[in-house]
Amino acid sequence: MKIWFFLLRGLLVDPFGPNIRNEIAHGIVTEERSYSGPYIYFIGFFYQVFILLFFTISGNKLSRYFSITLMKLVKMFRNLV
Repeated sequence: MKIWFFLLRGLLVDPFGPNIRNEIAHGIVTEERSYSGPYIYFIGFFYQVFILLFFTISGNKLSRYFSITLMKLVKMFRNLV
């Protein structure tokens, strides 16, 4: 779990890292930059977290909600690419 926080801090707010949060918040990210390695890695990280949550909660009543949300997210991502 600590590695996740280290990873997120490095990607989002570390001044020596890609500082994705700052670029998105201030609107200075370009389309070319959004397809670079750190951004793709960031999206892949959250995709892994969603999958982990889906399989962890799959026995609960929320599994249907998460599966529908995940399907919508996949469709939305396909439209972007």
